Amino acid sequence: MKSACTERWLQEMRECAAAISAILAVTHPQLFDAGCETLTHLPKQYPDLADFIEKWPFVFTAVTLISNRESPLHRDTKSSSDLWMDILASIGGDGAVLELASYGVRARWNSGSVAAFCGCKVLHGVSRTSAERLCIACYMKDAVHERAGVMRPGWPVLPGDKEIKVNYSTCCLK
Repeated sequence: MKSACTERWLQEMRECAAAISAILAVTHPQLFDAGCETLTHLPKQYPDLADFIEKWPFVFTAVTLISNRESPLHRDTKSSSDLWMDILASIGGDGAVLELASYGVRARWNSGSVAAFCGCKVLHGVSRTSAERLCIACYMKDAVHERAGVMRPGWPVLPGDKEIKVNYSTCCLK
């Protein structure tokens, strides 16, 4: 690993990453499994990155940190798949509002809040606040899964007597 700072950050994110990854395991088990499989294959294909990949604490293949930023309504057009779920977690100051305009939902975006939705399909944004805060946006990248030879899962399917397909881009959360 090239940077002691990076290594320390990865270590310090382990608990948070485990919680966010566990949310994915419950909300989209097939995507969680695909993420695990991808992270298992990558060190074999990229031995020079094996140390970093083995220390990567998330099941997601990409993480973006957003600090103290208002985010106008948008869709994540650079996001990989319209079938995958992103998870956002808020840390720090309270007072912001997360808006999922596609669903007609506005919710307090206080520290400890978590939201799971398909960022490239759902029109979303976060209001301005004067408080110091951080958003951890976790998502998957198609190219990483493709390089690992892992098939892209579709919408989540929950097992049971009858399988229920949950389409997160059209369901109503009101």
